Amino acid sequence: MTVPSAEWPRSRTKPIDEGGTKPLLPDWHQVSAALRMQIGDRPGDHLVIQLARALAQLHHTRRAQPGRHPEIDRRRGELVCVIDEWVAKQVMPRRPNARTGETLGSTVDRMAAAQILADHLLMTAENVPEQRVHAAWSRLAELANQWTDLAHDIEARRPRSIGLR
Repeated sequence: MTVPSAEWPRSRTKPIDEGGTKPLLPDWHQVSAALRMQIGDRPGDHLVIQLARALAQLHHTRRAQPGRHPEIDRRRGELVCVIDEWVAKQVMPRRPNARTGETLGSTVDRMAAAQILADHLLMTAENVPEQRVHAAWSRLAELANQWTDLAHDIEARRPRSIGLR
């Protein structure tokens, strides 16, 4: 079976601005790498990358150990709150996206769930309809686009007089 193509997220990598300020948040490529366990395991890694990796690990465990759903879901909720609280300390507070109700933390969690599902379906592709595999990868691409939109919204609210905290 061939890997289904998906419309991958639009890339809006924000260059370093004239003031030399690095972007506050990692781009979707970095988040995706963390969800695939390629980065995020070193102490110097961005906090959001470390937490994205931890969320992906929890989703792996949730799939492998269904009896632990309540415990795992509680821990996922805690990590989502840590991400959202970190963002709130970095930028001017704003309510979750009125249209979707999504925060950055909940988007990372949904991306982790989508990545784990897409990988699982791809690895068991001979037993799964191709349309289902394609739908899973398309959903992951949609969430990566949502990440990009939220990250740009957060970056726009970031005070320019301060750097990363």
